[in-house]
Amino acid sequence: MTRTQFKKKIASMKRDVNKYIDEETIRLFKCGGVDPTSYEDDYILPKIILKAALKNLSFQYMPLSPGGKREVLNLERF
Repeated sequence: MTRTQFKKKIASMKRDVNKYIDEETIRLFKCGGVDPTSYEDDYILPKIILKAALKNLSFQYMPLSPGGKREVLNLERF
Protein backbone atom coordinates (compact mmCIF):
# COMPACT_ATOMS: atom_id res chain seq x y z
CA MET A 1 0.00 0.00 0.00
CA THR A 2 1.34 3.40 -0.90
CA ARG A 3 1.28 6.38 1.45
CA THR A 4 -1.35 8.03 -0.78
CA GLN A 5 -3.58 4.95 -0.67
CA PHE A 6 -3.15 4.80 3.10
CA LYS A 7 -4.09 8.46 3.55
CA LYS A 8 -7.24 8.02 1.44
CA LYS A 9 -8.34 5.02 3.50
CA ILE A 10 -7.72 6.87 6.77
CA ALA A 11 -9.63 9.93 5.52
CA SER A 12 -12.64 7.80 4.64
CA MET A 13 -12.58 6.04 8.02
CA LYS A 14 -12.19 9.32 9.94
CA ARG A 15 -15.65 10.43 8.85
CA ASP A 16 -17.14 7.28 10.38
CA VAL A 17 -14.99 7.65 13.50
CA ASN A 18 -16.09 11.24 14.12
CA LYS A 19 -19.74 10.28 13.70
CA TYR A 20 -19.33 7.31 16.04
CA ILE A 21 -17.60 9.40 18.71
CA ASP A 22 -20.33 12.05 18.58
CA GLU A 23 -23.08 9.44 18.95
CA GLU A 24 -21.31 7.23 21.49
CA THR A 25 -20.31 10.05 23.83
CA ILE A 26 -23.91 11.33 23.96
CA ARG A 27 -25.18 7.77 24.50
CA LEU A 28 -22.75 7.28 27.39
CA PHE A 29 -23.60 10.68 28.87
CA LYS A 30 -27.31 9.78 28.91
CA CYS A 31 -26.99 6.08 29.84
CA GLY A 32 -27.18 6.55 33.59
CA GLY A 33 -23.77 5.03 34.23
CA VAL A 34 -22.50 8.34 35.61
CA ASP A 35 -24.23 11.27 37.30
CA PRO A 36 -23.26 14.35 35.23
CA THR A 37 -24.47 16.70 37.97
CA SER A 38 -21.76 15.40 40.30
CA TYR A 39 -19.03 16.81 38.05
CA GLU A 40 -17.70 20.35 37.83
CA ASP A 41 -17.55 22.36 34.60
CA ASP A 42 -14.11 21.03 33.73
CA TYR A 43 -12.70 18.26 31.55
CA ILE A 44 -12.96 15.33 33.97
CA LEU A 45 -16.33 13.96 32.84
CA PRO A 46 -15.71 14.56 29.12
CA LYS A 47 -12.36 12.74 29.42
CA ILE A 48 -13.97 9.82 31.25
CA ILE A 49 -16.70 9.49 28.64
CA LEU A 50 -14.35 10.01 25.69
CA LYS A 51 -11.99 7.34 27.03
CA ALA A 52 -14.87 4.84 27.28
CA ALA A 53 -16.16 5.79 23.82
CA LEU A 54 -12.71 5.41 22.27
CA LYS A 55 -12.25 2.03 23.92
CA ASN A 56 -15.63 0.93 22.56
CA LEU A 57 -14.60 2.28 19.16
CA SER A 58 -11.33 0.37 19.22
CA PHE A 59 -13.28 -2.90 19.11
CA GLN A 60 -14.90 -1.76 15.84
CA TYR A 61 -11.47 -1.54 14.19
CA MET A 62 -9.77 -4.51 15.83
CA PRO A 63 -8.19 -6.82 13.26
CA LEU A 64 -9.45 -10.37 13.42
CA SER A 65 -6.42 -12.16 12.04
CA PRO A 66 -3.66 -13.27 14.41
CA GLY A 67 -1.10 -11.43 12.27
CA GLY A 68 -3.09 -8.20 12.43
CA LYS A 69 -3.41 -8.52 16.21
CA ARG A 70 0.36 -8.99 16.51
CA GLU A 71 0.94 -5.88 14.41
CA VAL A 72 -1.35 -3.85 16.67
CA LEU A 73 0.49 -5.04 19.79
CA ASN A 74 3.79 -4.14 18.14
CA LEU A 75 2.58 -0.62 17.17
CA GLU A 76 1.25 0.00 20.69
CA ARG A 77 4.85 -0.09 21.90
CA PHE A 78 5.80 2.99 19.87
